[in-house]
Amino acid sequence: KHTLEQHFQDQLEKLRVREQISLSSFQTKSHQMMKEEYEKRQKYMRDREELKAISLSFLREKDLFTKEKTMEEERMKKRESEIHAHVLSLQHELENIRKKHAHDLFLYKKEQDKRIEEEMKELNRSRCLLTEN
Repeated sequence: KHTLEQHFQDQLEKLRVREQISLSSFQTKSHQMMKEEYEKRQKYMRDREELKAISLSFLREKDLFTKEKTMEEERMKKRESEIHAHVLSLQHELENIRKKHAHDLFLYKKEQDKRIEEEMKELNRSRCLLTEN
């Protein structure tokens, strides 16, 4: 009887030892899994922060590019407007030169006609004088 009880005690002790080993093994695995989960979470957080920093940097660059593009477009419009105003000024100046040239030509022709008329009169007078003589 004593040996049977001893045998059960031994078996119970073996079971306790196995249970303790299993529990210890489970705790070790659990601890390892928790550690891995923690490391994954930390990596995720680092990656997330890095991605957030990259996104912010990209948005700043995009914003800066958009501002520069807008400023360049405004400069181009201003320059285009200045060129257009200069072209209009040159066209006006050219029109004035044409008008003055046309007027000068008119006056020159009028002067020429007057001179030719005077010379014709002079020739007629000379011819009259020659025919009288």
